[in-house]
Amino acid sequence: MSIELKNVTYTYSPGTAYEIHALKDINLSIPDGQFIGIIGHTGSGKSTLIQHFNALIRPTSGTITYNGEDIWGEKYDRRALRSEVGLVFQYPEHQLFENDVLSDVCFGPMNQGLSREEAEVEAKKALQHVGFKEKNFSKSPFELSGGQKKRVAIAGVLAMNPKILILDEPTAGLDPKGRDDILDQIAELHKELDKLRAKEEKAKAVKAAAKPKAAVEKAVKEEKTAPKKTAANTATKKAAPKSKKKAE
Repeated sequence: MSIELKNVTYTYSPGTAYEIHALKDINLSIPDGQFIGIIGHTGSGKSTLIQHFNALIRPTSGTITYNGEDIWGEKYDRRALRSEVGLVFQYPEHQLFENDVLSDVCFGPMNQGLSREEAEVEAKKALQHVGFKEKNFSKSPFELSGGQKKRVAIAGVLAMNPKILILDEPTAGLDPKGRDDILDQIAELHKELDKLRAKEEKAKAVKAAAKPKAAVEKAVKEEKTAPKKTAANTATKKAAPKSKKKAE
């Protein structure tokens, strides 16, 4: 189980006249590899809910686990969580801030510890995944159309190679063609992430299968190098005289 919420409640302005329950006793399980949508009217708590998935918001009560671990546990690494569970905000302007597109997409990987050169490799790969043209890499993100900004924002998260991608209202503010383009791109991204997950699982299986073989090879090697017990050796040991005690 990747993400699981148990009895999660979130209250805005608790204990005041403005107190409001955005979420109340939510129970939700999202297994690995799922492609799901969360629907609801404006103000129903959709954005509040998904910001709980990677610990941007702490629940008022209840527990949230990722791969079986409580993400609000005392020693839990929430920074690592946000690298694995990537969130693209509803408004790309809340996410874009650099002088040019390439630098903006490089920010996440560099924040993970990659050099600028290594980050550019991941950034270019992510921008290609979302269909963003290389000739626009040097443009300011704020000169782009709404659809292009969405693509850059998604690429900024993809460049960090997350295992889970969460998009908040990805088609908001787009025209019909822009909406269809983004939805098609998201479907393609899901396929790519599934392929990556399959490769990782295959690598794990191969590694696990290799362990017994390595143990057998080690045992065979040890057996070959160990001194052999022969009949001659045994006879010699039996014939060897016992040491006599010194006469008093």
